[in-house]
This record gives sequence, C-alpha cells and structure tokens, in this order.
Amino acid sequence: MTNPTTGRSGSRPVLGPALAVVAAGLLAVAALSTSWWQAGGEMSYQLGLFQAELCRADSCQSRSLADLGIDSTWTKMGGLALGAALTSGLLLLLMAVSFTRRDWLKHLGWVTTVMVLFTASLVVMAHLRQPFDQVEPGWALVMGFLGLGLALMVAGLRLIAARGGDEAAE
Repeated sequence: MTNPTTGRSGSRPVLGPALAVVAAGLLAVAALSTSWWQAGGEMSYQLGLFQAELCRADSCQSRSLADLGIDSTWTKMGGLALGAALTSGLLLLLMAVSFTRRDWLKHLGWVTTVMVLFTASLVVMAHLRQPFDQVEPGWALVMGFLGLGLALMVAGLRLIAARGGDEAAE
C-alpha cells in the first residue's frame, strides 16, 4: 500500500530500528563488560588487602575467605545472578524503547526464554570449567554481557523478519 504523504510503499522502515537495537546492544556489551571486569578485579584486590590487614592484626600466616565469613561459592553465584538481572533489565529497556507495544509483547516471551537458557548454560559452563569456588566473577559477567549482545542481535533479526512479513501482508 502506498503512503499518500511520502509516496512510498510500506508502513515503516524495517532495518533502522532493528539495526539501532543491535548497535545499542553491542555498545552496551563493550561498556558493561569492561566496567564489570574492572569492578571484579578491584573487589578481589580490596578483599586481598582486607585479608592481609586481618592477618597482620592477628599475626596469622594466612586466612581464606571462608575464615572471614565470606562464602565464595555464593558470592560467585550472586555475581552470575546480578549479571543476568542487569542483562535482562537492559534488554527489556531497549525493547521498550525500540519496539512498538505490539512487537514488545510479541517478542517478550522468546527473549526471556533466550536469556534464561543462556544464564543456565553460563552456570553449567562455569562449573565444568572450574569448581564454583575458583571461577572468576569477571569472566562470568563478561560472558553474560556477551550473551546480551547475542540476544539483541537475534531480537533485531526477528524484528526485521516480522516487519518484512507485515509489509508483505499489506
């Protein structure tokens, strides 16, 4: 159908919004993965300094995180959960800004499924790579944010296909 105002056929551009979603996702991956990697390293460094100060005060040879009352397994799992929550929240925010209400509701279910499956695969991969008490939190979070980029690219491609189908139907 031809738009009388513009003289063009089709109701809306197909590639523009989808490519914007993909580009925003890749920028978010770059910025957030770098930030979380640095934050994880800084947290590990500060915990090491704190541990050294306690040892100096108690004149001990060494203390582990467990001696300090910090369960590293649950700390790493908390990092994975935080990464998944931030990833899902950012993805939903980008979807809300980029998609129409109908598209957002239509794609919400499968995007949530992708995020849940990716987070579950992260946990399995991290556990197979090393026991949870030896997994670097920065590594898991970086993988989570790379998953965000993948999910956003899939969302963009599905949006292109959905809008292309809508235009063909008109």
